[in-house]
Amino acid sequence: TAPEHKLICVAPTMLGEVWPYVAQMIDDGYAATNEPTPPDLLTWLKDRKGQLWISVFEGVIVAALTTSIVPRRRGVALRMVCCGGGKMDIWKQCHRQIEDFAKAEGCDRVISEGRPGWTRVLDGYKVTAVTLEKRL
Repeated sequence: TAPEHKLICVAPTMLGEVWPYVAQMIDDGYAATNEPTPPDLLTWLKDRKGQLWISVFEGVIVAALTTSIVPRRRGVALRMVCCGGGKMDIWKQCHRQIEDFAKAEGCDRVISEGRPGWTRVLDGYKVTAVTLEKRL
């Protein structure tokens, strides 16, 4: 059988327990884009202004992603904010689960602002300026 992989949206009540395992991954994600990690990021997540997703492979957290739901001039988008970690070959197709979450939350698109290399990972996304976007 294939090794077990799960993508989990962490409940706000569990953030304190999970954060020590993912803080460095998230910081590494921000560092890759030369952006400072917001000092209040954990509070922002606990206040339900964003979501923390973890990629768990064989019982180990291998990657972490933050997202947020943002109103736009036309519609609502789920924004993939920051991603860090490893084993991308295992979890790169999980964006479909995030897209399903976005639809359930009333979003009409998912956007990702990041390195151009994400165009090779996110099927169906296109470059719009420096932003990858997929309409749902």
